[in-house]
Amino acid sequence: MNIHLPENRLIRKLYLLWHSLMSKWMIIILLAVIPLNVFAILTVGSLESRYREQIRMSLQNSLHVFSVQVDYYNSSLQTRFVNDVIVDNMYALANGDRTDSILTDIRLKNQISSLDYDPYTFTACYLYDRERDLLTFFHIRSSITEEMSSVIRRVIEGDKILGEFLPVVSGDQHDLIRVYRYPYFSFGYLVDTDLLLAICYESCGSLPGELTFVDAGGTVITSYRAEEASSGGKSGIEESITVTDSGHRIVYRISQKDLMEQMPAVLNVFRVIALLSILVIPILYLLSRRLVIKPLYGLAEAMERVEEGDLTYRLPENYGSYQMDFIAMSFNHMIGEIRHMRIASYEQEIGKLQTETINAHLQVNQHMLLNSLNVVYSLVLTKRMEEAADFTALLMKYFQYTMRKNSPIVSISEEMDFIEDYLRLQKIRFKNRFTSVCAVAEEAEELEIPQLLVEGFVENAIKYALKPDEVIEILINVRSEEGRLLIAVSDTGAGISEDRLEKIREGKVIEDLTGRHNGFWNVRKRLDYYYGEDYELNITSSRDGGTQIFLNLPDHPQEKEEMVRFLREKENT
Repeated sequence: MNIHLPENRLIRKLYLLWHSLMSKWMIIILLAVIPLNVFAILTVGSLESRYREQIRMSLQNSLHVFSVQVDYYNSSLQTRFVNDVIVDNMYALANGDRTDSILTDIRLKNQISSLDYDPYTFTACYLYDRERDLLTFFHIRSSITEEMSSVIRRVIEGDKILGEFLPVVSGDQHDLIRVYRYPYFSFGYLVDTDLLLAICYESCGSLPGELTFVDAGGTVITSYRAEEASSGGKSGIEESITVTDSGHRIVYRISQKDLMEQMPAVLNVFRVIALLSILVIPILYLLSRRLVIKPLYGLAEAMERVEEGDLTYRLPENYGSYQMDFIAMSFNHMIGEIRHMRIASYEQEIGKLQTETINAHLQVNQHMLLNSLNVVYSLVLTKRMEEAADFTALLMKYFQYTMRKNSPIVSISEEMDFIEDYLRLQKIRFKNRFTSVCAVAEEAEELEIPQLLVEGFVENAIKYALKPDEVIEILINVRSEEGRLLIAVSDTGAGISEDRLEKIREGKVIEDLTGRHNGFWNVRKRLDYYYGEDYELNITSSRDGGTQIFLNLPDHPQEKEEMVRFLREKENT
């Protein structure tokens, strides 16, 4: 089979690549898989964004609630300090107490201690008597070291404004100090920022992350990291709240890794599906290449080799699938039989009295083989694999029947079974070009005839009666009457011209521009060989009126010795 390819080498390569079965199969895989990839990726992205936003909103709400609680506490305590401590002791704070400052110290301590403090973050209260340069701590709920005391003294002696929160750091201890500074006395309280961050972490649902306490300028005072939080990494979520009237903030950061771990398990399932949907492309490619494409390429190559005349070529029979192995075995068997029959035909002597010569059309018709292989090749290229398998199986039956050597005589039922398979084979080749009806009387099924006698008439109907734009009908009728076998083969096809029909009736070989046509001549020879003069063959036909063939035969062919004697007598006369 010749395929016209472009002359330019680059264009020819592109043409072959585009029209190759592998390219078209990959396009099908990509068209089937890429939408799944896109859908899976978009689904994972949408779910991840949704859960991410839910976690962010949950964290934001928790921080807001915590901020409201802290703000309420600070505002309430600030009001109590002003109303209960500063207003009641304004004179002593501004002018001092020259009579007895110790009593003033005691009174201030009592009033400061009586206020309601946060039971979790509160550290201690302090009072600094400037006249006596005395710094005392009371209402203590956490240890105050000498170093911490020194740091607090330096802060108190500074010039910060009234009521401001200031950081005090001593070693691993981080606190905020609320300073109320007056000419003769300074007082206030301390808040444990480390404890404040720990409480904030618990209030936010213990989401794994890192919390930092920063001042209004962004300087980090202290930080807190959950034990299960991963260190470093890209920040996935960051939210902050203001917790003092001095602008101190708590910043809550959750890393991308920790954020992904908070996602539900179903998201990981979708993520795996998205990954697998990408991996399925090379997997499908490898599987299809091994199980389908490679065997089909091998079959195509085998057909080319056979077309070139190499009948020794064989396909491997272990492709891994039953259908491909069956096609390979059928092909090898078919080519083996063809080669065997070709060799046998070379060794036979051509003689009129030899059955092989009289049954010449029983030899393998190479055109039939190559045309059939081309049909299989076309079906494979168009991916009609089921039809290709059916066609190959029918083709195998065809050659198994035509190449049988055990006996040239078959029963009517065997011949009709073969004809029905042959018609099925041709209906795949000439799709929607003809219909057929076979009717065999029950009493005629076991009667015997020469092999392929009826098939020859059916084959002629397929070869010459088909019309390009019309569906024809082929009718086969076999019955038995009074010891005679009556066979009728008719079609509604193109018909036979009058002059051609006359030559057929006269038993002549027909020659025209398309070659020699000796089908009917060969049939007459075979009828002479098997039936002598005890048969009738009638042919009627007209242009566009179809062809009708009627056979009247004895119910059994003559014995071989009788046939040889008859033919010799006919040769002599």
